[in-house]
Amino acid sequence: MVDRDLVASKLGELAEHVARVRTRRVATAEDLRRDRDALDLVAFNLMLAVQAWADVASHVLAQA
Repeated sequence: MVDRDLVASKLGELAEHVARVRTRRVATAEDLRRDRDALDLVAFNLMLAVQAWADVASHVLAQA
């Protein structure tokens, strides 16, 4: 059985990481490349968002 609380928690994490990426939006990729701190924050939060999504998928598939 799928643990709805776990899925909800992971989706909340996913939303939080995407929101953090959105706070660092810039006009161009070049602007982001020049701001190493913003680039690191974006890359790290995208990695964490992908991991949260993979956790959800893994949990759901394991219950199928």
